[in-house]
Amino acid sequence: MLFPVLSIQDLDDSLEDDGRMEDEDPLRFCEARDGDHLLTTFVCDSCIFWDLRERQPVADNARDSLMVTSIRRVNLDAFWSRERSTVQKNRREGLKYVRIHNDLGEANPYPARGPWDVRDNRLGY
Repeated sequence: MLFPVLSIQDLDDSLEDDGRMEDEDPLRFCEARDGDHLLTTFVCDSCIFWDLRERQPVADNARDSLMVTSIRRVNLDAFWSRERSTVQKNRREGLKYVRIHNDLGEANPYPARGPWDVRDNRLGY
């Protein structure tokens, strides 16, 4: 694996207290959760690569492969930087917000968030 995920077993002989980490969720960093998309603006790997290099990745190019893999990891880290409970709570609040707006007769409380043009400054680079 190119980008390992830290687990309790990795903390042997470290200064980190293994009691701070919970290993009871084996899928913790292996799947998306309902509501992740509400907390993080997602841009696909190909679009970010295009914004950075102004071309498509070349399949046999090792640097391009590493760049695409790194971009994917950044996207996943953005989603996984929050605990499941945070995502679930935010999702519940979002659903409540939509319900209240529907009760008030407003059809869509959330404006469209994309797609964006190439080189849009949303990514900060």
